[in-house]
Formats: sequence, structure tokens, C-alpha cells
Amino acid sequence: MIVIQYVDDFGLACATQGPIDELIENLKKKGFQLTVEGSFSEFLGIKYEQEGEAIAMTQKGLIGRFLTL
Repeated sequence: MIVIQYVDDFGLACATQGPIDELIENLKKKGFQLTVEGSFSEFLGIKYEQEGEAIAMTQKGLIGRFLTL
């Protein structure tokens, strides 16, 4: 499982959905208030794309902003 965290935002990725669901349920049982927004293709300016068994991460938007400064 991959857990990406920035302040109070989290992104979770795993080969199967089961471990993610289990983690979410355990956090809710401990009193955490969570908003589950489903799958994500972009998180904190990083784009994620599934490529076979790998996940590609790119920041083209951020790079483009720096190049136009």
C-alpha cells in the first residue's frame, strides 16, 4: 500500500481495494472523520496514471508554470 499524506489530505493506493477499505474502517472506528472521494488521478499537483502494474507520477502542470515564469 502507498500512503501519500500532506497535512490533512491523504491519498491511498494498493493493488487491491480490500486493504484500503480496512484501513478506512479502522480509522473511522478510532474516531477519525474521513471524506472518501473515490479514485484519484491528481493529488496536490501530481498526476497519477496506472501503467500495467506500475503507477506513473508526473508534475507537468507545475513544470509548465516554472518554465513560463
